Amino acid sequence: MIRFTQTVTLFLLAFIATGRAEDNGKRAVRDEIKAVIREGHYPGISILLIHKGEVIMREAHGVVNIDTEEPFAVDQLCWLASTGKMFTATLMAKLVDEGVLSFDDPIADTFPEFSKIKFRDGGASPKRPILLRHALSHTSGLPGNQWMKQNGITEEDPKYRSYFFAKTPVEFIDGCIRMGLAVEPGSRMLYGRPIDLSACVAEKLTGKPFTRLMEEKVFAPLGLENTTIQPTKADLDKLAPLYQSDTSGVFEPDNFGLEVAERQANRLSTAGGGVYSTLDDLGVLMQLHLNHGKHNGVQLIEAETLRKLYQPQPGTNGRYGLAFQIMKNTINGESTLYNHPGYSGPVAWFDFERQLAGVLLMQSNTVGRGKHHQRILDRIHEMIPTASNSAAAPPTPQPVSPDKETLATHQFKLIFDSPFNDPKLIGPQSPLWRRESMIGSNNSGQHRQAPARRHAAWYDKYFEKTAFIRDGVLVQRGFVADSDMPGFVSRDAGDAPRNYAYTDPDPRDKSKGEVNFADFEIHTSWFDTFALKSVDGKQVPVLPTDTLVESKDYWGQPGKTDTRSPDITFSPGTYFEIEVNFEDMKALSHRHSFWLMPASANSAYDSDPANGVEIDIYEHELAREPGTPVGDGPNLNEGLLMKCIGGSTNPPSTVNELRKDGKTLILVPGINRGWHQIGLLWTEEKLVWFVDGKACVKDTGLVPQVDMFMILSREANTGATKSDEPHSLKMDGERIPHDAGLFGRNVATPENRNLIKAGEDEVKVRYVRAWKIAE
Repeated sequence: MIRFTQTVTLFLLAFIATGRAEDNGKRAVRDEIKAVIREGHYPGISILLIHKGEVIMREAHGVVNIDTEEPFAVDQLCWLASTGKMFTATLMAKLVDEGVLSFDDPIADTFPEFSKIKFRDGGASPKRPILLRHALSHTSGLPGNQWMKQNGITEEDPKYRSYFFAKTPVEFIDGCIRMGLAVEPGSRMLYGRPIDLSACVAEKLTGKPFTRLMEEKVFAPLGLENTTIQPTKADLDKLAPLYQSDTSGVFEPDNFGLEVAERQANRLSTAGGGVYSTLDDLGVLMQLHLNHGKHNGVQLIEAETLRKLYQPQPGTNGRYGLAFQIMKNTINGESTLYNHPGYSGPVAWFDFERQLAGVLLMQSNTVGRGKHHQRILDRIHEMIPTASNSAAAPPTPQPVSPDKETLATHQFKLIFDSPFNDPKLIGPQSPLWRRESMIGSNNSGQHRQAPARRHAAWYDKYFEKTAFIRDGVLVQRGFVADSDMPGFVSRDAGDAPRNYAYTDPDPRDKSKGEVNFADFEIHTSWFDTFALKSVDGKQVPVLPTDTLVESKDYWGQPGKTDTRSPDITFSPGTYFEIEVNFEDMKALSHRHSFWLMPASANSAYDSDPANGVEIDIYEHELAREPGTPVGDGPNLNEGLLMKCIGGSTNPPSTVNELRKDGKTLILVPGINRGWHQIGLLWTEEKLVWFVDGKACVKDTGLVPQVDMFMILSREANTGATKSDEPHSLKMDGERIPHDAGLFGRNVATPENRNLIKAGEDEVKVRYVRAWKIAE
């Protein structure tokens, strides 16, 4: 009895104090909600705000039922519609953590028949596979809701019914194939049903129904006792009625939420809009994400896995991740809301900058609901400004490419982070990249100050022609030049002409119908393009087809273009990681590479021959036409070269201590499909390279001790020496080339040259990061 009295007394005192000092911000939020209801946009609204882990608002206003005028309650069960997609994304992240699936898994890996899917108009096959990532971001290429409406596809269409009303994963896969693709996978967001592919994949790989997976992996661990995908009759009896409103103050009954429940009881549960939940339960899910995957002190899902859900996906204009909408808000400091609205009215979100999780529940498909949401959000953001401390930011990225032993051995402090989510990142004013004068370079197109030193630079002009940011991804591509500019001879590297070994046409290529790339030495980069043609052993520039560069601006002449590189140097004790996608790399011998060059006096042009060394984080090029038979040998199109090259060392490059044969040409099956993390651990004692969490190259013999700049290049070139010299890498990969060219003698068919001209040969980079490492 004494305890009870004390509790009541404390509660009353707290209540009185709160009443006396009611926050003006909360009053403004409350008044805005009441105004939205009073204006006839919604019958009722409930709100939950959790700031820095504390509930600061939890209340309901208006009515839930227009006929009975029953008040809207804070524990009201509501149909979430598309807001439930965030539950699906969370489940998928959990399955990624458990190794069940990957966001970059092709759907056809789970359902081989899916490889038969074709375009609706003409029956052509897509250029790339449909990935789980595409399903979760509505970029699968399959028709979406609005697309079908615009193209007159209705429920009377048999293909529509097999697509929308399938009862099993197999039926849905068949329905997708029958429906056919509207656009190329990964190219455009068509919002709608294709997200259900994720449920099909999860069911097939685990052998469990999607509803059971959601219960076991998400609802139960989070303690969500009032959340379900298959509501019972008792649940439906207490479900908030749904309304449709096209005119303020006019609400018509809408049975869509009940229809979805009925469908789910008889067919495949929808991953896109089948969750029924409450204010508090939805708040728990938002708080899980705000806490970087922790719930009640337990790490339920890895923070780095969740980060992948929030990354803008190609084809979405930077506005959508993996089943998460991405929205900027600017009141009291810009912040990013990761959220999802729903057909039935609700929206839930979390905001790292404000350390805020929020939920608004209402049950009316009201026209213009987004602007009504925004009115309330504006009041919330006036009340809670963005935090100034770093703890409010999203979790600091940790490396994902090293193996578990390396992750356990070292501590990682992020020192360079460039996700390509802003087009300004590659512009001249970017704070991440510095301008570097090229006046000190000694070679037109190559930088070679010690034996075998070479440098393909990043440029400061015309970057929109050769590189651009599309939907949060850096896309690099190049152009082939095909017309001469006679009368100019560039400076060369040393005494010997670079291409002395080649003639055109090369008799070894003629029988294959190939042209010798020695005579079309193409170098492309982020910021410019140029080409050099070898004539009698000397290099002269040739004009690109679209005449991008005036003659006075050619590299190697006065007025040449300055380069760009990260405004930071790196030293031993660094871990580098790049996420890259080579699947649109189409032209033979067009190389993509990421490397480090010695830095001196704030320049990547260190003229000290003793430092004639470079580290190649990776190099990758195509050895043969994509799609051609591989034969009995290895598929060298799946080769990565990762090494350190010293201009005056013997041997001249890395010896791989992880392989008995010592080769550093690493075959990575699937490297030309989907996204891959490539990493390099550089300490004073060793270099260790990683691909997707597996160490593949190690060297303790040739380890640079000088500071270095980072360089990204996209190029097609010949290699610097005769193809029959002993240090040239043959097509069987038996030796490392002196000049770092993968295959020494690079050739291409005319068709491949045309691919490059047309800009159809692309490589994508999602981010570049570097960490300082400590034991």
